[in-house]
Amino acid sequence: MSKRVKPPKIPIPVGARGLALSQARAFAQNAQHLASSISTPTDAGVVLAYLVNAGLAIELYFKTFMIAGRGGKVTEEHNLAVLLSEFPSFLRQSFNEIYARHPTAKSAHIKLVAFKISPNAPDKPAQEAFKARYDTFDNAITAIANIFVDARYFFEQLSLPNWAIFSYPMDAIAGVLQALEITYQKFESGGFAGEA
Repeated sequence: MSKRVKPPKIPIPVGARGLALSQARAFAQNAQHLASSISTPTDAGVVLAYLVNAGLAIELYFKTFMIAGRGGKVTEEHNLAVLLSEFPSFLRQSFNEIYARHPTAKSAHIKLVAFKISPNAPDKPAQEAFKARYDTFDNAITAIANIFVDARYFFEQLSLPNWAIFSYPMDAIAGVLQALEITYQKFESGGFAGEA
């Protein structure tokens, strides 16, 4: 039996970037609203909803840039680090410079929520769960690369024999979203004309 070959992907119309940008901004606003409602003790459902909205906002910002800068050719991927790896250095430099100026993105404490639906208490979480870095835009994206998928499909982690752990670095995510918005505004206004 022969392998079925996928037909070539038709580029998204470049004019669709306005709709993608509008969605990115709306999901970012939803994430900001949810972040302001997270309290102690933490409601894991609100944290997961925050992460889904934040992850989707970041993904849509990346895809807005792709629609505008690559003639509508968008990578079908949710992993934020994979998407970022496709960006030219001048945009990545802008993301990192703006992120570095965010007042708390690199220095705030990283909050975690861990839960397990089990009749027995699981072991103490492994230290690897706490080693992510947020000191640069690139490192923050690597640390949160799968937040949309992980938070959206959290129930798949509940079958694991241990904790389901989600970090929610709200300041780092706010810094990432700010870097994307400011860079997009500069991009839209022609601030990167002649860059390649």
